[in-house]
Amino acid sequence: MGLEGRTERLKRHLLRELQAAGVSRLVTACPNCHASLAESLDGIEVVSIYQLLRDAGVQLAGGQKLTVHDSCADRESGKFGSDLRVILGGHPVVEMEHSGRDTICCGSGGIAPMIAPELCWSRTQRRVEEFVSTEAGCMVTQCMSCSRRLASLVPTGQVRHCLELVFNIEIDYERIARNQQTMWEGQCGEVNRARLEQAKIFTEEDRGASPSGS
Repeated sequence: MGLEGRTERLKRHLLRELQAAGVSRLVTACPNCHASLAESLDGIEVVSIYQLLRDAGVQLAGGQKLTVHDSCADRESGKFGSDLRVILGGHPVVEMEHSGRDTICCGSGGIAPMIAPELCWSRTQRRVEEFVSTEAGCMVTQCMSCSRRLASLVPTGQVRHCLELVFNIEIDYERIARNQQTMWEGQCGEVNRARLEQAKIFTEEDRGASPSGS
């Protein structure tokens, strides 16, 4: 969101915590997290779970025609999308009009839902129209934000996160919504508010001072 100073301080904080725990490898499931951390955690290997699944020979088979929604964060390298297509290689996979480097945003990118909701929904609708045009039975994503956004405009089951298919589970979006609504209420809310305040103290960005240990 443009808070570059805070971002760098939090990355350094994360690196110190990982080093203290003796971590040598960090596995990511989110293309955005991977893109953010891959070049900033010195001495720690950052690897995507999709690469590990591909290297392990995981390949999902079936007769359902699938299409892939690539993450915006993966446009440059295409690595997540390439690994995902190998994992789905036992299914017939058809591409949407825009894919890979030419993929279009699901609508969630750039905090659009907060500052430009109409733009957000127009992007989502456009992507869903491309999905419908493929006549695929399911659109598979690698990003939870994409999954949730796109699933809001199609019948249940027509958008699935890749890990839902790999581990034969189903994301409960209604439960996610309930958790979000109640995260600031009751005892859980007290804990979360305390953690938020601690984060403010750590970054000190709101107070105009430099954080200790940076």
